Amino acid sequence: MRKISITLCLIFICLTVCGCSSRDESAILSSSDTTASAEAAAETVTEEATAAPAEEITVDETEYTAESLISKSLTEIIEIMGNDFEVEYSSERVIYYTGAVLYMYNDETLPGFVSFIDDVFSDYNQIFESEGKDRALEEIKENLLNGAYDNFTFMAAYSPAKYNDTISADMDYDEVQSELDNNNRLFNAGAGYVTQDINETATIYYDYFDEQYAYDVGDYLPAEVMENANPNIKAIVVFP
Repeated sequence: MRKISITLCLIFICLTVCGCSSRDESAILSSSDTTASAEAAAETVTEEATAAPAEEITVDETEYTAESLISKSLTEIIEIMGNDFEVEYSSERVIYYTGAVLYMYNDETLPGFVSFIDDVFSDYNQIFESEGKDRALEEIKENLLNGAYDNFTFMAAYSPAKYNDTISADMDYDEVQSELDNNNRLFNAGAGYVTQDINETATIYYDYFDEQYAYDVGDYLPAEVMENANPNIKAIVVFP
């Protein structure tokens, strides 16, 4: 009987030791897994912290005016437009001229501003005759991007573009007069326009037609005519 008791005690002790050992091994394995997970998380954080920062996109939020743009070169104007612009040969945005001409613009970066470039005409006509209008416009745009032409002929400011801080192309006649003196006379330019000089290089084109003065092209108009009609500005033409 005594031998049986001793044997049972030994078996109990063995089972107890084995159970403890298993729990210790599980604890060690669990601890190892936790340590590995922590190390992996730390490596991820370190990689994110040391990764190169995302490149910032710089947006030009400058509010340009015709007065500030007119002194710039054609290349500088193109750079302001982000080297992205439209080139057209039509009469849709034409002012000052009486027919279709070639001009460029970007309504996103320089809304309302249109640049006219007389230097491109000979190249455009030559390409147009041999390869057609679409190819001619493509090549003229490539030439502009490559700096083939130095300067634009003039710039037109349409609404909402500004001439300066006080005069913009979305104003009417009465609003403009408060910014000009009485010496800025009105001229019947024909084609439904009456013009008024701001200075020697900038001219306002008012969208106005009156049958009474239809045949008086080239004459000056009395201010009373415009005061009664109060027409809107069509565009402001600015020469370098």
